[in-house]
Amino acid sequence: MKVLISNGSYKFHLAPLAAEMATRGLLAGFLAAGWPVGWQKKLATFLNSNPEWKRFLDRSEEIPDCSVRSSPETELVLKIGDAVRPYSKSLQQRIHSLAFKLYSRIASKALLKLRPDIYHYRCCYGGSSVKTARKMNIPLLCDHSVAHPQVADFMVSNCGAYPPQKTDTICWPLSRQAEQDLNRAEHVLVNSQFVKDTCIHAGMNAEQIHVVYLGVDDKFFDAIPFFDAEQVRSRKPSLLFAGGWQERKGIRTLIESLLGEDTPWSLDVIAAVDPDLEKDNLSRSFFSDERVNRIGSLPRAQLAAKMTDYKIFVFPSYCEGSARVIFEAMACGCYIITTPNAGSIVQDGIHGKIVPPGNPESLREAIKYALNNQCEVEGIGLQNAQLIARNYRQRHYGDNVQLVYNSIVNRHGVKN
Repeated sequence: MKVLISNGSYKFHLAPLAAEMATRGLLAGFLAAGWPVGWQKKLATFLNSNPEWKRFLDRSEEIPDCSVRSSPETELVLKIGDAVRPYSKSLQQRIHSLAFKLYSRIASKALLKLRPDIYHYRCCYGGSSVKTARKMNIPLLCDHSVAHPQVADFMVSNCGAYPPQKTDTICWPLSRQAEQDLNRAEHVLVNSQFVKDTCIHAGMNAEQIHVVYLGVDDKFFDAIPFFDAEQVRSRKPSLLFAGGWQERKGIRTLIESLLGEDTPWSLDVIAAVDPDLEKDNLSRSFFSDERVNRIGSLPRAQLAAKMTDYKIFVFPSYCEGSARVIFEAMACGCYIITTPNAGSIVQDGIHGKIVPPGNPESLREAIKYALNNQCEVEGIGLQNAQLIARNYRQRHYGDNVQLVYNSIVNRHGVKN
């Protein structure tokens, strides 16, 4: 059995998965937009004093160069789209749609050359390559890592609530593209039960959906400094938020809960701020509060080191897939306060607190409880770190995805 894994753009969880499959002899090829191989790697190494190029180099995984098919032209078009995002989200999406069409044509060529037994592609990046795989009778596995596009926009606009019924109204072109990829796939891999529930709510067949939780990749895990119970006790009492300062992360609920809290608190924010929220009065006012420390985004290795400075991680998301940053915070020994819509493995009272999305009163009470019960928080944080190290590493994700591959090839009669 050989699998072609199509990562799409930037650093996505399919890259460490491809590295894992390569070590098992199951990788037919790895397809990505810009990737640090060949002349792209040489150029990035020459320009690595620039943070953008450093992040580009950091995408690398233990994947043999001969297995990588990179599409730097796709990367260029995506970057153009990102550049116009502060001025027009609609224009950004139209430009990104062009990039995905370009990428899908390159993926079709890879399919024709490699002839894999399974085509595992990132949702939104399938496009015309899905038709090519169908003509070749190659089983399709669409990797979808966020709530179904039929419900996602509603959830963000309504503080995490499900729409009352299935709707056929999808506003954004990329959401329509994602739905097309989902509808064409025989099998869909999602990263949480939450995502599966949203797909079923949107009318998908539950039997075609496979759930595998992500965990923490090796590069992040290896960057975590050693810590023990004594080090956890000495950590700062500040709250930590990381993972993108965006509407869907529940930041308005977070702001409202903290501004109404009378227990002394401080919050560090390690996140890039959405361009729309840079102009938002509530967000700007919040960042001007002396209790809030805006750190900005960090390379993942620095994030791993920084997370071990905190006891409490707060992530009140309205709509996720399975937030990787929660697994990372758990691996760093944090107590977690989040919502069911984060799609995490967190259980209330065991790994932290689960609060309803869009409910500032419940979030405020959970924060207050954590700040006033430091011994319990420290103990749970250590247990979280042990759980991730034991059950949610890169190899565990690879094991579970390989089981999905096996079930697909058995169903389709592919020689294993």
